[in-house]
Amino acid sequence: MTADYTTTSTPLDLDAIRTLTAAATPGPWTAHPDGLVWSTLIGDPVSGSLLVADADFIAAARTAVPALLAKLAQPCGSCHPCTNYADETWRAAGRTPPHVFQWDEAQEELTRLRAELAAEQTRTSRLEDALARAEQQAAELRIAQADTGSVTR
Repeated sequence: MTADYTTTSTPLDLDAIRTLTAAATPGPWTAHPDGLVWSTLIGDPVSGSLLVADADFIAAARTAVPALLAKLAQPCGSCHPCTNYADETWRAAGRTPPHVFQWDEAQEELTRLRAELAAEQTRTSRLEDALARAEQQAAELRIAQADTGSVTR
């Protein structure tokens, strides 16, 4: 991959980055004071630089890039889908994109449903407790009746 990510207008090709990551020598890599970057495999260094800081960066990237890709694949659950929306015309007009409203409505619905579920779980727990008490009382009555010899219908 030779994509130039030096400008923000270049979209990240995550599939190409994943392909590069998968094809690279396994990590972790270690930067040495001589500027060479070594993998855990014995042999030639995987990279090198005259600047130790560059070597440190290259070595760290071997484990950081897969971690970042994994993090990107997971929804964080706390961010809004349009926190940094790129279409400046919405902001300039002082308006909110329609899908933001849909997100907000979905979050409200999720909160409401979680509250309903919690209430139902509480109700179910109370009913299970009442049923267990009733079954215990019925068992005690059967034992008492068996002891006295009375028959119930």
